[in-house]
Amino acid sequence: MTKTDVVQKLQNYTYYKARLAEVKERLESMCYKTTTTYGNLAPSTGGGFTSKVETYGNKSYDLHRKEREYRAKLNEVVRFIQYSGLSNREKSVMWWIANNGKLQAYARRQRIGKDNVYKIRDRAINKIIAANTPHKVV
Repeated sequence: MTKTDVVQKLQNYTYYKARLAEVKERLESMCYKTTTTYGNLAPSTGGGFTSKVETYGNKSYDLHRKEREYRAKLNEVVRFIQYSGLSNREKSVMWWIANNGKLQAYARRQRIGKDNVYKIRDRAINKIIAANTPHKVV
């Protein structure tokens, strides 16, 4: 894992959070038609039998799979930030990056130098990489 990989994963946090909310909304709004259909019941195209319950189940399965994937990616970012031995200042910088904040804006808001923010970020990324690389066990 490199520094650019860590920064990329942190910056994708809001994207995955939005996709997770979208998937949850789609899961909540899912339902299949249970009322009878009147009129011409002949299929308009060939292709065999398709069950509404089966289609519902397949869509539900796909959405739950996507939900698990997005949750795993979000949990990875949380693990990077919360459980890598970062100081409070480093955690706040990493959360700022994860929530699509610009480091210059963070520096202005916290009234610290921009160069110091980049040093804090680099130190935190090095800690994250060190905490999440597998160690050789003989």
